[in-house]
Amino acid sequence: MLRLNQRLTFSLIGGVAFICLASAIYQMQGDIRTLNEATSREARILAEGQQRNVEQYLAVGDTPSLQSLVDQYTHREIVRGLAVYDIYGRTLAITRGLAAAVPSTPLQVTAAMQAGRTLAKYFHSRNGWMHGYTLPLAQDGRQLGALAIFQDAEILAAPVWRHALTSAFQALLIVGVTLLIVNWSLGRPLRHLALWLRDLRTGRSSSIRPAR
Repeated sequence: MLRLNQRLTFSLIGGVAFICLASAIYQMQGDIRTLNEATSREARILAEGQQRNVEQYLAVGDTPSLQSLVDQYTHREIVRGLAVYDIYGRTLAITRGLAAAVPSTPLQVTAAMQAGRTLAKYFHSRNGWMHGYTLPLAQDGRQLGALAIFQDAEILAAPVWRHALTSAFQALLIVGVTLLIVNWSLGRPLRHLALWLRDLRTGRSSSIRPAR
């Protein structure tokens, strides 16, 4: 009887824990997908907003104007900076302070130019994880280079991790409360029933009666 009680308790707790864990994982996957979409959308809006200016400066080789443009995004909280590359992947202009974190051209920049389409990807920089969005640039059918937007992935992901930790705490709380309820509602009556059956088998009188 005691083993039955334990098996029943473990089965209930295991079932509740599995449901809570599956729900938390599903919710986190949804949060990550939403975060990726929002991050790429914001980067695309910023890149497309600066596309015409950057293409004009690239067409005439106006590097000082490119540098002035990307330096407008210094000391932003999420957007770590912008960088402009030529058709060979060489850096023409990069936001002050960003060069230390991204000293060389990310592979996604050359990949985006080779494919001729935008490319968004996470990568590990010297200052931690970043999200890079690369927009290939061209004018009159002539490839000019690429504009890259770099965002701080760790700041972006912070709300997702906080939500995940909150969900994990809630799952543990639900499991703990379930364990207390099961132990209180089933544990004691089953223990009394086991003792009563033992006394009944041995022929001893017992004041214990199974709970009703």
